[in-house]
Amino acid sequence: MELENYDYVIEYKPGKTNTVADAISRSVASISLHFDIDIAKAQSEDDETKELIQQVKTSPNVRQGIANFSFINGVLYHTRRPGTVPFIPRTIRLDMIKYVHDSLGHQGQSKTIAFLRTRCYWPKMANDIEQYLSDCLSCRRTKYKNYTPRASLCPIIAEERFIFWEVDFIGPLTTTKRGNKFIIMFIDLFSKWVEAEALTDQSADSAAEAFMRCVVSRYGIPKQIHSDKGTQFESTLFQSLCSSLHISKTSTTPYHPMGNGGVERANRSIKEVLRHYVSNQQNDWDDQLSLALLALRAFPHTSTKYSPALLTHGAELNLPIDFISKGGVNANIYNDPQTHIKVKKMQNLLNGIFEQVKVNILKNGEVMKRYYNNKLHERTYAIGEKVLLKVQHPTKLNQQFDGPYEIIKCHNPYYHIKSQMIKGKIKKIHHNLLVPSFKEKFQLANRSTIENPLRRSARIRRPAQPFPYPVETQKKGRGGNVIHTRERS
Repeated sequence: MELENYDYVIEYKPGKTNTVADAISRSVASISLHFDIDIAKAQSEDDETKELIQQVKTSPNVRQGIANFSFINGVLYHTRRPGTVPFIPRTIRLDMIKYVHDSLGHQGQSKTIAFLRTRCYWPKMANDIEQYLSDCLSCRRTKYKNYTPRASLCPIIAEERFIFWEVDFIGPLTTTKRGNKFIIMFIDLFSKWVEAEALTDQSADSAAEAFMRCVVSRYGIPKQIHSDKGTQFESTLFQSLCSSLHISKTSTTPYHPMGNGGVERANRSIKEVLRHYVSNQQNDWDDQLSLALLALRAFPHTSTKYSPALLTHGAELNLPIDFISKGGVNANIYNDPQTHIKVKKMQNLLNGIFEQVKVNILKNGEVMKRYYNNKLHERTYAIGEKVLLKVQHPTKLNQQFDGPYEIIKCHNPYYHIKSQMIKGKIKKIHHNLLVPSFKEKFQLANRSTIENPLRRSARIRRPAQPFPYPVETQKKGRGGNVIHTRERS
């Protein structure tokens, strides 16, 4: 947008000759070992430290707390294991922590505390270090977290057949003799019926044509189809097709395949079946795809407790074992005058089965939710809060998180975020890819330097104020006895 006001010509220049741009694109070396702070001067300019120095000079051996301090060559020291270290006034404590942490490798809390305790002293040092390190943006971006953000599971429930489909691509796989490299997968979330087709590419044209062949022409127009953020499904062509058929097109948030969990599980199942039957060259998987689909459709599904074939067609698929057990197919079944009665019974049976399937799907969803939520690590973010975004597929030395971003809109577990560093579009992100970004500005706690260096027993106490002269009054207790009490005037 800012370049629109200029007339310019874009020319390609190899990176090896474009050294200026290459240098600008590299990360800045932020390590600096230069530390120039005059502790004696800082102590003399700090009012609280000056008062402590005055107490050490005037009464060094009166109390044990003061005895731990000494004033040598114009610098206030504190004696502790393993030796005598300078006392750091409030004005330079932040600089001391910043130098040790930022310039020496961003070490962790325990290492930083141990390092500083052998070199200097100030009260509540550990608390200040802990606060600074927890607010270090570079550490939060770079270091691995000892937990994984996880929002509570919200299973997608379909209440009818063929109204809610999920779609996804598998591949690229080994190129077959027919030139196929991809499988497009469709699954009906109610019956768990799977449709799949081998394709030579995963373009928007191929996806739209497969959708019409595999779903619309066989099961009618659904109410909703759900996919990931693949460009073929987010393309204008696919979106226009859904819009013209009045189909609600929805998608997962980026890098969150669990939002498309039904078809992702079907992908895993069909790949497991294909592994058993493909050749060593793995270039005949498209020949075995029909057999894999037969297996997925014929066996009962875990969540519904019925086979997809029964829920889709009202009858189980005939397999070789059925012909053996039944002695062959009865050719006269279609001439039976009682056929319409049997059809009516089958319809009633299916209606009962569908109701039971709804119950089974809900029960299975609750079981999934219970197991998934055992490792819940959920945090609700508010509008305006700062967060970091998980970097997907980082290299070995890349930062693990990017940001900070600002929460613009909340619809837990989904959040709309906007970068604070670069002007860009608002992103819709799942909770599991976000971690909190604490404030970058460090502030020391507001506490007195005079009191905290000393033990409680060694602190200066104000002289006790004498009680006012007590006034005796009379009270009558039980039995009329007079009780003498004292009240302060």
